[in-house]
Amino acid sequence: MPKWRVTIALKLFLAVLLPVLLITTVSLFVSQWTMQKNFSRYVTQVEMQKLDHLNNNLAEIYQVYGSWTKAIENSLTRLDPDMSEERKHRFATLWLLKQYEIAQRQNDLIKNPALFQNRIDQQLPRDCK
Repeated sequence: MPKWRVTIALKLFLAVLLPVLLITTVSLFVSQWTMQKNFSRYVTQVEMQKLDHLNNNLAEIYQVYGSWTKAIENSLTRLDPDMSEERKHRFATLWLLKQYEIAQRQNDLIKNPALFQNRIDQQLPRDCK
């Protein structure tokens, strides 16, 4: 029966490899568990806060007009009352996207008021500054 000789280089390699694999495996399991645990909290808190302005804006619009059809038609008549039926249908989708964009800008301006001031400064003529 042949006798296996384990060199010191192999022992050193295994002594380094095994703890590295153990630490990596534990880190992956901990990070996965943390992501699963906190992801739903993130979605419900952070992402839903982004929609708060949209909800408020749409609620105000609905209170004024009493229906989405009237609100969209009012915007449509102010822009182009002679629009084709196909474009009217697309306009409803674009209208909602525009409301979302307005809400995102409101959210950004609340989080960073300096952004609003920078936009005003850029739009003012030089002799007004």
